[in-house]
Amino acid sequence: MWYVVLGLKKIKKIEKKTYKTWEKKGYFKPQKNIFKKNFSIIIPPPNITGNLHIGHALQQTIIDITARYNRMKGKNVLLKVGTDHAGIATQIMILKKIKTKKSKKFLIKKTWLWKKKIVNIINNQIRRLGISVDWSNEIFTMNNIFSNAVKKIFINLFFFYNNKNFFFYLKFCFFFD
Repeated sequence: MWYVVLGLKKIKKIEKKTYKTWEKKGYFKPQKNIFKKNFSIIIPPPNITGNLHIGHALQQTIIDITARYNRMKGKNVLLKVGTDHAGIATQIMILKKIKTKKSKKFLIKKTWLWKKKIVNIINNQIRRLGISVDWSNEIFTMNNIFSNAVKKIFINLFFFYNNKNFFFYLKFCFFFD
């Protein structure tokens, strides 16, 4: 039992130092090489409503195994990471935390402060798991780039709203209520 001999604190330091070295040397960044096949996968972004749980750890580990396997096969691998704003759920959580009715401006300020704090916690938890993500490509679902991409997708899919019901036009069919 090597971990008993080394001690848990020492192991944690070694893990942290090793992961920092991997990040610094860019081991998780996709290499620009036209002769290699590309492979990209995204970790479904956890909500900023709280810490990661065991389900996140399992899911992210499976995704990381897939990414590492493809790296070993010689592919350029992008493992994308980020967090989700979880709109209404986050708003309700913040309202419960502040326990008083305040202005919309105050609520938004508190929400952004919470986001900054919890994203750091979530990212550190992902690092502690040793997940091989490219941190230079981190996303947040309310970033302009991400939001604009979502809008563009809906426009490209011809998503319409007509006061009574939604319908999608996907070049070949319509769905009406």
